[in-house]
Amino acid sequence: MAKIVLISVNDINAEGLRILSASLIQNGHQPYIVFIQRNGFPYNRNKKYRYASRIIEEYDWTGINSKGQAYRLSRGPDLTITEEKLLLSLIQDIKPDIIGFTVTAPFVKRIVYLSCLIKSKYNMPIVWGGPGPTTDPKTCAAYCDYVCIGEGEKTIVDIASKIDNGEDIKEVNNLAHLQNGELVQNPLYSLIDNLDDLPIKDIYPENKFLIDDDCLVPDFNEINYSKGVKYHLMSSRGCLYSCSYCSENFVKRLYSPQKYLRRRSPSNVIKELEQAKKIVNYNVVQFEDEIFSLDYEWLEEFGDLYKERINKPFECYIYPNKDIERQLGLLKKMGLFYTCLALQSGSDRINREIFKRPFDKKLYLETAHILRKLNIGYYVDVITYNPFETIKDLQDTLSVLSQLPKPFPLCVNKLYVIKGTGIHALVENIKDRSVNKLVKDRTFSYYCRLFFLTTIFNKYIVYFIHKIRILEYFPFILTMFVPVLSIPSLSYRWYKRVSKVK
Repeated sequence: MAKIVLISVNDINAEGLRILSASLIQNGHQPYIVFIQRNGFPYNRNKKYRYASRIIEEYDWTGINSKGQAYRLSRGPDLTITEEKLLLSLIQDIKPDIIGFTVTAPFVKRIVYLSCLIKSKYNMPIVWGGPGPTTDPKTCAAYCDYVCIGEGEKTIVDIASKIDNGEDIKEVNNLAHLQNGELVQNPLYSLIDNLDDLPIKDIYPENKFLIDDDCLVPDFNEINYSKGVKYHLMSSRGCLYSCSYCSENFVKRLYSPQKYLRRRSPSNVIKELEQAKKIVNYNVVQFEDEIFSLDYEWLEEFGDLYKERINKPFECYIYPNKDIERQLGLLKKMGLFYTCLALQSGSDRINREIFKRPFDKKLYLETAHILRKLNIGYYVDVITYNPFETIKDLQDTLSVLSQLPKPFPLCVNKLYVIKGTGIHALVENIKDRSVNKLVKDRTFSYYCRLFFLTTIFNKYIVYFIHKIRILEYFPFILTMFVPVLSIPSLSYRWYKRVSKVK
């Protein structure tokens, strides 16, 4: 029986890692999951986390708040010496055969540090998996023994079996390593076609540990961002679209021409939710599918089962399409009370030429009004600070935001470029690094503040303020007019409205 420690940094939900753990248990091995700190801002209310969110040096995955200030997304404070000692002591007690990290691109620097810390004390192989090593395996392989590219469920079980048999894991499919400075990559397993073949993720507290606030918490039983209120899960893998800024863009090409978008059966998803009810007292379900609403036939079958056997309010991600009104009507009957209506950009040019993202402005606005008519809350995502963005593009985004039903929370993100994606190639091909001479940080800051004004003021007030050109040179003046709308707090208000929770 192989003993494997799986480490998740700033993510206690850890859907992928928990499925790996369940796969190991199903095949007779012993996994342990170590969570390094809870989720970072904006999910954590701890003052230490909020202070850390403002430290953005050498951290390029950032958002912009309503005051026009940058903050870092989803990462907690640096580990203390005590927390480092707790991690090393726990590894010493478990004595694992191998250690695995799940890695997303913005967390690479932190996981580099933790891997080097462990290597300085113990001589055991370290494997990195997840989106980071998948999109940039050569860079990641410099800091660990192996990287896992793509889906890892079959790979982790193969690794454990090899360890049990005393065999070298170097030839296991999906693994890659550096040899004389060059990446040696093994063949990829085919995508898992039938997702029902996977075990339900491991949410039991046994052999789960949290290291945070200078404490080690054994039998750690939190499984989500909101301490038991929500249960997060995915009913599918993949995405119908190939937006240039998303890691899905790379992974879809990696596995081409295989069918990338796959979905679990309705009964399989219900089985997970029923099992979770026995372990977690959740009130809300959060479906984390890239787009939950696209397959109407699947939704019809799932909706009947969900209402009969689960009947909890839920959140999910949608995408405006020609069938959206029918989809939203069904989702509302099922219990949808809150969603993300991602805009990213109101510019047809940016969406078409840069983001490679289908966008119909009229349909987008119609969808917002349908949501309001159905009493479904929503928040809006915007991606800006884009080197290809012009003032005209920013004005187009402002125009769309101004026409949305108020109020709504707004999440403004600086463009984060993931290596290997389509937008990474575009940025790398920019010959003149000053391609956007007309749009400076001050202008972006000004428009971001205007974006936040649209969340409560009607378009005529926003247009009037926009006409006061001097404000572009002193954008901080707009701060006094900008509301602070919290996505988690407004989400809960909509939840209370639907569930009548007092």
